[in-house]
Amino acid sequence: MRRALRQYRDGLEGFHREVLVNEDYFCGNHWKYIKRGQLSGREPKTPFLLNAIWNKHADAMDNYPVPLFLPRRPEDREGAELLGQVVPVLLDKLGFEGVYSDLWWYKLKQGTGCYGVFWDPEREEIQVKNIELMRLYFAPGAASIQDSPYLFCLSLLPREEAQRRYGGEWPQSALTCRDYFAGKGQRELEGKVVLVDCYYKRPLPGGKAAVQLAKFSGERLLYCSEDEPAYRERGLYDHGQYPFVLDPFIPRAGTPLRMGMAEIGRSTQSYIDRLDYLIEENALIAGRQRFLVKNGAGVDEGALADLSRNFIGCDLSVDDNAVRPLQAAPLPGFVQAHRDQKIAELKDVLGNKDFMTGGVAGGVTAYGAIVALQEAGSKLSRDLIAGSYRAFREVIGQMVWLIRQFYTGPRLFYVGGAFLTLEGARVTPHLDIKITAQKKNPFTTAAHNQLVLDLYKQGAFEAGRAEGAKACVRALALEGKEAILQALDGLGAEEAPLAPEGVEGERTAL
Repeated sequence: MRRALRQYRDGLEGFHREVLVNEDYFCGNHWKYIKRGQLSGREPKTPFLLNAIWNKHADAMDNYPVPLFLPRRPEDREGAELLGQVVPVLLDKLGFEGVYSDLWWYKLKQGTGCYGVFWDPEREEIQVKNIELMRLYFAPGAASIQDSPYLFCLSLLPREEAQRRYGGEWPQSALTCRDYFAGKGQRELEGKVVLVDCYYKRPLPGGKAAVQLAKFSGERLLYCSEDEPAYRERGLYDHGQYPFVLDPFIPRAGTPLRMGMAEIGRSTQSYIDRLDYLIEENALIAGRQRFLVKNGAGVDEGALADLSRNFIGCDLSVDDNAVRPLQAAPLPGFVQAHRDQKIAELKDVLGNKDFMTGGVAGGVTAYGAIVALQEAGSKLSRDLIAGSYRAFREVIGQMVWLIRQFYTGPRLFYVGGAFLTLEGARVTPHLDIKITAQKKNPFTTAAHNQLVLDLYKQGAFEAGRAEGAKACVRALALEGKEAILQALDGLGAEEAPLAPEGVEGERTAL
């Protein structure tokens, strides 16, 4: 295992260097790569790359995913409905929105995000985390992390905490912090030890695989799941996969590590900043009045530079040959034009057109035309988000397996004003999982509100049409629809028409 870890580290060393460079470009610390020497402190930093990444992150948060569970067999219907109600509450309890946001920042910058889906035996709860790729080591030639013979996840732990948790002495080991955490500062690594979680697979009868876990630090083995009778034969997780899911961006052949927006745009960003530097330096030089003074002209240069003096004495007669103003010529106009073209190029390449952020030109003022431009320009974001939903579906699939395996007793969840009981025995992992977007912007909310009002005005909620209304509401991915269905169940044939609850605000957001 330790030999494999060192081989994986050597194979991924180039990628780790790229991660550090991308982070520097995102944070505006990239002039050290441009000048490669002493910096003056006047280097401009125009955050066009940051703005493009920020815009795509906002699109992702506007399309926050929500899972829907569909049964494959009639006997799975109850479990699917139960998971559909409980899993969103469980994700909220786990703080998944923050994990989703952090992963998107990392994915957009570095090209690949990584979810970690674990069972925490101490808390007896599922954990979903954002895993930085600098902590993850797998076989460099593997097309998928699931194909790697070993999968290592490294973490830092204070030496005192390691002694308390595992006992014994903790000298500096061969697995030094600097070797495996090159992007960390010296203060972050001081007094820390490296813990390694090594996941590997063992074949089982029937062609399946059992995932096992070994924890070690240096030469010391801390834990092995094969030593526990509960996991020796079946493996750590019943789904048989490494508990990591990659969320890729732009593909790169032969590796699961993809290209991110920082890598794509950093060359153009460098060019823009170099042009900015030339323009600003020229502005500082050309905007300052200087003088050429002939030696022996008898003019006090200090007095000439003192703008507060109205009279300046001289020993000799002064003409244009003795004192002459000097001012640098401004740069040609094509330099500024070339900079503007480079900015437009960066926006085109990264899909960050002005109308994507609400700005339009060319006399476009109609609301419908602006919305049409934004919808046409958002196809890159839709493609990116669709790929992210595929990764999210895998995360939810692993969560369902963990619920089935580890929720051995009943657990209560408060959903929609009522308590629901979830137990692993009632859950089947063989479900179709669909992902929808929980739209949060006011335009989408207003459209959903109008949809419910239109259904009401057309008589869908009249007393004699309750069954049809229930079928319609069930087909909608509508937040708060449980309250509407409950009211429809109690609607009698002679009762007055029902006004749906929660029409206003975000209660009707899909």
